[in-house]
This record gives sequence, C-alpha cells and structure tokens, in this order.
Amino acid sequence: MDLIASMQPSKDARPATIADLAQILADALASGLSVTVIGGGTHLALGRSMRAPNIVLHTTELRDVVEHTPADMTISVEAGMRIAELRDLLARHRSRLPIDVETPERVGQQLDLGLAPGGGCHGGRGGRQV
Repeated sequence: MDLIASMQPSKDARPATIADLAQILADALASGLSVTVIGGGTHLALGRSMRAPNIVLHTTELRDVVEHTPADMTISVEAGMRIAELRDLLARHRSRLPIDVETPERVGQQLDLGLAPGGGCHGGRGGRQV
C-alpha cells in the first residue's frame, strides 16, 4: 500500500472496470469510509495535507476506450490510459491529441493537474474534455 501524506490507508483498491469502481465507491459511501483517488502516484506530495484515507483507489487499471468516433474526432477514455497508448490509437485513425503532453504519462493525471491549454479542462466532473 502507498503512504499518503506519511499516513497508511487501511485498504488499496484497484478496480479493473467502471462497474468495479462504482461498487467500491458505493460500499465506501454506505460504510462512511473516505476515499482518495490516485493515478500514477507521481504527484502525491502536491497539495495540502489531508487526513489518512480509509481507501486508496488506484485508476491505473482503468484504461479502456469508452467511446471513439473517428469521423467526429472525438474519443472518451478512462483515466488510467497512458498518453502514449492514446496517441498510438489516434494515429491509427489519422488523428492526434490537440495538446502537447510529455508528462504526466496517464490521461487522468493530465486532467487532475490542469495541464491542458488555457489553464485546464472544460466540462464538469465526469465530462471533462481536453
């Protein structure tokens, strides 16, 4: 298990599907447990201190394509997808990312750190667009 702000969480969760993720969150809510979401874990020292989470939820296994319409140049992917995988997929359809990304390596990290052009992402939770 990863230490978060020098604190040991009581459980690591690594959902492989959105359904698994939903179940973990529903169970945590029903039990009154706190959840901290981690992508690649490369920026854990950023931000303010927090209390020890009960559950650390890793998004690294959530890397599927949710929807892709090449003709419309739109794609929705899960947060754990690697930027390199996304670039390769888009290149096979003669498309590309509309932003230059060298780091971080996962899509979710890109959104969480607000590194998209113009200072961040557009859209609300669950509907962010780069």
